[in-house]
Amino acid sequence: MKAAIGIGGIYTESYSWRSKNPDNKVQIDLLINRADKVVNVCEIKYSSAEYILNKDEYLKIQNRIAVYQSEMKTKSAVWPVLITVFGVSGGEYANAINQQITIADLM
Repeated sequence: MKAAIGIGGIYTESYSWRSKNPDNKVQIDLLINRADKVVNVCEIKYSSAEYILNKDEYLKIQNRIAVYQSEMKTKSAVWPVLITVFGVSGGEYANAINQQITIADLM
């Protein structure tokens, strides 16, 4: 996965994360905390065809990132990554996530 993102040579620590805020509970599927002061927030989605990233799902991803930054008080840059089986469609929202990985990228 690190090679697919282009960070194969960077030291990382990977884990999932769940907020402790009872008013805004969120879960992040996979965080990749990088030594270069970047955190990749990976959202993993399964679909039998291209995954459609609509406005609601996009806003949920943005909320997860905001809650993570608030609770963890990170000074690192936080970049979203969308991991799907067949890729992403959905117009403007699909293009709003700069890094996307498919299963083919991981093979």
